[in-house]
Amino acid sequence: MRATLLCISLLLVACAPQDSDPETEAQLARLTAELEAKVVEVEQSRQAIVRLEGEVRSLLDENTKLRSMVEVLRLKEDSNEALEAARAETRRYREGLERAVEELNRQARQPRPEASRQQPRESQRDASEPSDRNVFVREPYVYDDGQGTIQVEGTIHNTNDVGIGGYLEITLTVDGRYAGSTTLTLDLEPHTVHDYDYTFNAVTPSGLVRVTAVWGSGK
Repeated sequence: MRATLLCISLLLVACAPQDSDPETEAQLARLTAELEAKVVEVEQSRQAIVRLEGEVRSLLDENTKLRSMVEVLRLKEDSNEALEAARAETRRYREGLERAVEELNRQARQPRPEASRQQPRESQRDASEPSDRNVFVREPYVYDDGQGTIQVEGTIHNTNDVGIGGYLEITLTVDGRYAGSTTLTLDLEPHTVHDYDYTFNAVTPSGLVRVTAVWGSGK
């Protein structure tokens, strides 16, 4: 900027008459001062523009981050709503199943006809033994939050006349490939419905997520 002022001042001096009077010199000095002031003003404006451009870029970056956060929150809200809806459906299913179990238990407590009471001892002994065939596992509900956490929830119905203890094997696959598993040890009371849940952490799904739950006790 100083070099520009010097060049402009030399140009003005070169263009001025050699035998200038004091009035002309004063006018020349005034014009030079005004020119210097304009150059300073232009430089300040340029610096202000550069600063504002930086602020605008910063605001645009912040806006992009905020929009991304809003999108993530919206997705989480939608996922939470879907999870609550699934849980409500599970509760309705469980309540209906429990009512059915209570009705079966009530009927089982009623006196049986004489013919039923005279069943062979071998059949009676078989009925008193728990069997895995009488344990039903509902297909688990899977909630994927998109952040590496997968939550599994479901129910088990023991229709045996006696309690049974065993294991629930929960397996996670992603795109058909094994991604993790766990084994829950459970004791199921006779003619009851049991809830189960498990959370897989640090999972990075890249496609189709599937969870299977299999009961087994060896009986």
